[in-house]
Amino acid sequence: MKKFYFVPLIAICFSSLLMGCAPAEAIPVDEPAADASAPAAPDVVEDIQATPLPKNTPTPIHAILLFEENFAEDRLGWQARDGVISVDENGLSLEMPLNEKMGDYMGLLSQPQKTIQIDGDCTFEAKFSNKVRFSGLLFNPTMEYYSFIISSGALADFPPGHANLGLLRPSLGDKAFDTLGDIEGLLASFEDDISLKVEFVGSQVQVYVNDQLIASREAEVFQGLKTFGGFYVANGDKFVVTELKIWGNSAESIQIK
Repeated sequence: MKKFYFVPLIAICFSSLLMGCAPAEAIPVDEPAADASAPAAPDVVEDIQATPLPKNTPTPIHAILLFEENFAEDRLGWQARDGVISVDENGLSLEMPLNEKMGDYMGLLSQPQKTIQIDGDCTFEAKFSNKVRFSGLLFNPTMEYYSFIISSGALADFPPGHANLGLLRPSLGDKAFDTLGDIEGLLASFEDDISLKVEFVGSQVQVYVNDQLIASREAEVFQGLKTFGGFYVANGDKFVVTELKIWGNSAESIQIK
């Protein structure tokens, strides 16, 4: 049986990703109250001020390719996991069938059977087959998790929606969601590939979409062990992950178990 998940602290007003409010609870956008079991939605807060942007670096700054998923071989064990339709030479096909009784931002967390952990500076990059409604790279799923999210708005507006990039950190409470930038101009059409790259250097992250630097952030959590947590698949979303690569500075920095 598949398990459904709330995305903690995602804003009721997801139009925030279009107009500047912060996101909150995984509940229907047009309903005034969340499920009784869900925590109260946070107050709307302004986005955290971006740190000065460094120079664009389309080529990964970490020299060693530590891991590249060969989906035809399914190295991490995606087969039969939640949200997985197929995994083959075309990539990892993910889908959450539309359920009108569920909130817009409820969905499935698709995690591989094997765990990847990186100790130290590294670069993660994933490529998606088309504009996703709400997905991205998720880290530390069993601890203080955080996720870099490409979002295209509510179900009523999707497709095509309007693409933005955000950083979700539920441990920050009412400041859980940080809108990193508008990326609509980087996507020529709904069907175009989207690459999402996150570079970890010490306590700083630099986030790219289609090799364009969008934002830089700094926090102690980014300096610790990075455990890859998979991909969130929101209600009504469907896409294929065609690439998953990880670079680092040392072959000893990666563990796959």
